[in-house]
Amino acid sequence: MKARIAEMEKQAASGQQQSTTTSANSRSRQTAPLSAEYRIQYTEILQEMKRLETDIADTRAQIANYQKRVENTPKREQELLSLRRDYQNIQTTYDSLLERKLEAEIAVNMERKQKGEQFRIVDPAKLPQKPIKPDMRKLFIMIVGAGLAIGGGIIFLLEFVDNSFKRPEDIEEDLSLPVLCTIPRIINQRAKRMIRLEHISAAVFGFISLVLFAGFTFLTQLGVESTLGLLK
Repeated sequence: MKARIAEMEKQAASGQQQSTTTSANSRSRQTAPLSAEYRIQYTEILQEMKRLETDIADTRAQIANYQKRVENTPKREQELLSLRRDYQNIQTTYDSLLERKLEAEIAVNMERKQKGEQFRIVDPAKLPQKPIKPDMRKLFIMIVGAGLAIGGGIIFLLEFVDNSFKRPEDIEEDLSLPVLCTIPRIINQRAKRMIRLEHISAAVFGFISLVLFAGFTFLTQLGVESTLGLLK
């Protein structure tokens, strides 16, 4: 059995050597005719790579150029604004000088035409006897109307806000219930004093209002100058 195993191992080793030699021969036969084509393709690929590297370098140079332009844009904008401002100043100065020149030419022409002529005042200026504004009568009417409107508005607002019942008929109209009896308001000493104080205050403020109204009416009829004289 050992002798047979050794013989079979020799046969297997010799078969592997033959297969390797045949495969190597077949590869050499296959690669030999294609080596020239591979060299051509390899050369073309190298040329394409060089061309692409050149394009990449050009593109990077263009990118750097454009980036530099973008970075210089604010500077150019500031320079443009400065030039525009200088141009506007020069244009304003030019317009002013041109206007002065025209005025000087007009004055020279008028002087040439009016040589020997004399000017005299036809209608001398006069001071106004009374001021134009303010019109005291219109102001008086406006203030009186505004006072009446404000007073009437306050009264209407107070009546509108006060939702209490004033008469028994108001209760019947609002609640649709008959009123059987009413209790009169009991007025104590404190309430009497408050009512008396309200009456006195109303009389005092009414008197002050009348005095102010009479004084304003008097000043309106007196005029603006006399009023200013009194104030001084």
